[in-house]
Amino acid sequence: MAVEWIKANLALKYASFGDDEYSVRKRIIERANAGLIAAKADTLIWEREEHRNNRIPPAFWRTDPLDDDLDEDWEQGDFERRSRFEIEEQAFGVSFDFVAISELVPAHRQADAMRQISLSSNKDWISARELREKMYANHNPMKAGSAIIEACQLGHLAGRAERMTGESSTSPSKLDPSSRYSSMAWDVPLWFWREFIDDGDVQDWTLSKIKGDGRREGRWIKIVLQGVHFHRSGLANLGLAAELTPKKEMPKTGRKPTYDWPKACLAVFGEIHRGNLKPEVQADVERALMLHLSDGDNGPSESTVRPYAKQIWEEACKA
Repeated sequence: MAVEWIKANLALKYASFGDDEYSVRKRIIERANAGLIAAKADTLIWEREEHRNNRIPPAFWRTDPLDDDLDEDWEQGDFERRSRFEIEEQAFGVSFDFVAISELVPAHRQADAMRQISLSSNKDWISARELREKMYANHNPMKAGSAIIEACQLGHLAGRAERMTGESSTSPSKLDPSSRYSSMAWDVPLWFWREFIDDGDVQDWTLSKIKGDGRREGRWIKIVLQGVHFHRSGLANLGLAAELTPKKEMPKTGRKPTYDWPKACLAVFGEIHRGNLKPEVQADVERALMLHLSDGDNGPSESTVRPYAKQIWEEACKA
């Protein structure tokens, strides 16, 4: 069965719906290390060799604090493992097996979790169906879809699909079912619009579904896009910016929380020095900082404390 890939940031957002993000990150890494969640990288540096679009060995996710440490950037999907402060292994553009990730979310919460990562809930994107309907005011309804495709081919409009499914073969008449692959939140590349879409192709705009096929890298490929959306930043090129730019929400009142970082860092480092806190990985220091600075439900995010935690962790490792 083909693996359906989901980007690291969306995998974390989906799996941590209603849960603590720190614990979910840890569970994903533990399961990846055990081989229960497959992962791949756009670029993988493994055993001093570079690999493109390659599966990540489960050993990459090992969690031995005495051996080395894993630096995590879930937003970019970049991970690197250090040993004695030297980079040993790296994975850039990481994606995970979505079906395996979904097992981390109870069945009754999966629909809500999916809405959290769906383009339909993101105001920066507009569905293919809605965009075509808006185009009717300035174009012949029969030509509205073609005008959108042309804008994409010119690079004037960026598209993204909720789900992409592809099949490939050495012959255009015999696609190999075993070659099927799929990906979520797929940024539609320029080559798809230019090489895989013809003017005469009929698309299902009502369902925001677009199909295309062509030859690439020596193989015939058929691609089906579901839940196609377009980024609103390109609507100015279609003469629709004024009526389609979403209204900005009024900023919330109140002052942003401020934190006494020097005091918090000294306190956490003091706990480590006295032996009250024995962190095994940098994430343990991040957790301690967050607990120290939290006031009820209010507290800094993991991305905010990470730079401070890294400095504390590096100093503690020198001891």
